[in-house]
Amino acid sequence: MGWLSRCEDGGSLYRSNKHEKITHDIQQDCDKCHRCQTVKKLCLGVHQPPGHLRARAPLEVVAMNFTKLEHSTDGIEDVLILTEVFTKPTVAIVTKDQSCMSVVKVLLKEWIPTTGFLADSTPTMPSALRLKL
Repeated sequence: MGWLSRCEDGGSLYRSNKHEKITHDIQQDCDKCHRCQTVKKLCLGVHQPPGHLRARAPLEVVAMNFTKLEHSTDGIEDVLILTEVFTKPTVAIVTKDQSCMSVVKVLLKEWIPTTGFLADSTPTMPSALRLKL
């Protein structure tokens, strides 16, 4: 197995101290890489401190997560769980897969009509939501 760079796997290159020069070189390459810097800039906007999710106002924080059920006869096994952190209502919606378009459809059909619009800072979510709207 070849070396994995910090760009590809999030920094798991630290195998031993004798490879510090390789690690340093890869870090420098990643710092110069336009693609890596673009992705890092997109990810910097979202930051939740470690610990419990806390919100000071409704719709400030909406937690979204997928869970798998046992495989059913109609092939549906993914459930999207949405929780508005401030008031704690939780909605579980069955989806056909875990794609961005499935999330957008669920938000348009189940979440936005009852609670309002929310924003996500991942690169694909706003564009997919705007296209669908």
